[in-house]
Amino acid sequence: MKHTTHNGHNLATKNKLQTAIQEYLNGIDRILIENANDLKEFKLKVLADIMFFNNEYPRCKAVKASWFEIDKNDYLLSGVDFNHFMIHHVKKTYKAVPISPYASVEKRTEKNIKVIGGFVDYLKFNHGIEISEKVFVGYFEIED
Repeated sequence: MKHTTHNGHNLATKNKLQTAIQEYLNGIDRILIENANDLKEFKLKVLADIMFFNNEYPRCKAVKASWFEIDKNDYLLSGVDFNHFMIHHVKKTYKAVPISPYASVEKRTEKNIKVIGGFVDYLKFNHGIEISEKVFVGYFEIED
């Protein structure tokens, strides 16, 4: 079972402790966690690192962090009021591959693969002249 981290939004920090924790959480944003053992270790490591920051800045009000399961296999780091840090369960498998511009935008195949994407305007400059091109951007979604 795979999970990914997501640092939703940051609020203004009040002291050096909160700034250090916020920078730490920004540094571990969008990490893929491969299995349940790695998830347990990751959650413990985050709490241990926050405890370390509490010890590094003893004059600041301590941050009492804990994990809260908001949905089956989704977790929120609570007690960190200035940051919205979550661990989400990855429900689908995504594989990034180059896509031909001639691929269908919503074509399903017998392997249950869906191509998602479309043509977008791409502006580039060539010797100071603006050139607009249509470029296909997309990815494959592999459904379980």
